[in-house]
Order: sequence, then C-alpha cells, then structure tokens
Amino acid sequence: MYTGKPFKSLQDAIDNLKKGQVATFGKKVYKEFFFPSFHRYRKIYEFHTLCAGCWLLTGVFNLRNQPQFVGRQSTAGWYHRRLSGYLYATTSFVTGITASLMSLKSDSLGIARYNMAGYGLWMAYTLVVAMKHILSGDIVLHKRWMIRNFSSGAGSIFVRLFAAVWAMFDLSFMSDVDTYRRMNNIVLVAGFTQGIVFGEYWLATSINKRRGWLSVQIGIVVATVMAAKNMYRELSKEKKMNKVKEKKGVVELKR
Repeated sequence: MYTGKPFKSLQDAIDNLKKGQVATFGKKVYKEFFFPSFHRYRKIYEFHTLCAGCWLLTGVFNLRNQPQFVGRQSTAGWYHRRLSGYLYATTSFVTGITASLMSLKSDSLGIARYNMAGYGLWMAYTLVVAMKHILSGDIVLHKRWMIRNFSSGAGSIFVRLFAAVWAMFDLSFMSDVDTYRRMNNIVLVAGFTQGIVFGEYWLATSINKRRGWLSVQIGIVVATVMAAKNMYRELSKEKKMNKVKEKKGVVELKR
C-alpha cells in the first residue's frame, strides 16, 4: 500500500509496479483513515495483526491434522493437541475480540461497524464452542465448530476478492474519502458474510443443503453488485445537487 502518484494511465500503473508500489491510495484517503487510526489504536492493530497471522498458520495445520487422524503418541499428535491447538485457540479469540474493537473505533466505517463488530464476536464465540466440545471429547462437533471459526475469519479472503473485482471497474475509491468509506462498508460486510456462509456450505450434509447455501452465496454476490450500483447512483445525485447549489451560490453572489 502506497500513497502518492495516482493511476491516470496504464503507464502510471506499470511505473508504480516497477517501484514495488502495488496499490496507490490518494493522500486524502490515506490521511483520513490509515495513519490516524493506527496511531490512536496502535496496540490493538499490532495485537490483531500478530494474532491473525498466527491464527491463519496454525488453523491450516489444525484443519489438516484432525485428532482422529493423528497418532496419540506421535510427535505430530503432541504438537496438534498441545502447542498448535492452544496457540490457535488463543490467537483466534484475540483476533475476534480485537477485530470487534477495531470495527467500533474505525474511521472508515459507517453503520457497518456494528456488523463487523458482530462478526468479530462470532469468531470468538465459535472458538469457545469448539474448545468446549474438544474438552468434552466430542471430536465431530469440535471439527464442525473449528471449520465455522476458521471460515468466519477467512472472510477476509473474500473481502480482498470483492475489492479486487471492484478495483477492476473503478479505482476512484482510492482517491476520494467518501467513496472509499462507502465502498469499504459494502465490501467488508459482503466479504465476511460470504466467509461464514461458505463455512456452512462446506459443512452441509446433503445435496439440497449445499444447493441452498450455494444459492445464498450467489445472492450475496448479486446483492453486493446491486449495492455498488446504488452507491454510484447516490454519489451521482449528490454531485448534481452540489453543482446546483454552487451555481445558485454564484448567482446570488453576482446579485
């Protein structure tokens, strides 16, 4: 992420890529959202980033090496049941809680901050339920809730996917503060909802259930597109209204 020369042509993009500058945010957007939030809530950001990284790595290991497939006395089994398992549990819980705090304190979110805070709490809740089942010896339910927990956090993958597709059609949100805030609300809610729904699709035990959850996923994509179109309509109307107000102001000044 870099703030500086905006993309006005393909050559600008190529020049920035040569410098290792993959994405260019306008200075207004960067100044409004990134540095102020980071400096005000630095510890929360640091804990969240560190724990999210550990959660992702240990999550992949845990999901690939379930207890029923690992020998009880094996070295891999010990790491799974002890080190990796406890590290995953700790980092998952902290990631969910810090995600909620970051959402509520975010400068780049509107009403969606409450949705995002709820998703963070859901991540922490699914972890608690998963740990409850493994402590009681119910491996099957533990595995199901572990998948729910992992998919809730992995919604960030869908966020980046939706944002990348959006950027293919329009990059104006990179330079305009209001456009970025509105885009961020839509993409974050859609992406994390898609992550949770994908988890349920993965856990579905019948073809009909899978088809149902697949329909929900398609519905989320359609709803995201419609929300994006509506956002641009609103922005267009607001720009027209502002131009009318400016013209009226000029006329009144002349009088």
